[in-house]
Amino acid sequence: MDITIETYDDKYWEEICRVHDASRKKELKYASLEDAFLPLEAVAEEEGLLEYPHVDVALLGNRV
Repeated sequence: MDITIETYDDKYWEEICRVHDASRKKELKYASLEDAFLPLEAVAEEEGLLEYPHVDVALLGNRV
């Protein structure tokens, strides 16, 4: 399967949240900071995630 890069679209939001949250939990676990976890849905706006002039999404097949 090839990896493709596409410009962000709202249709990817749920999958981006799923991928982010799963990886963030692992990252915080290795730092012994599990209690610091906040889901992307809760922090994306305050962190300005979608305020960048260009946001891309990597797809493997049809999955983020």
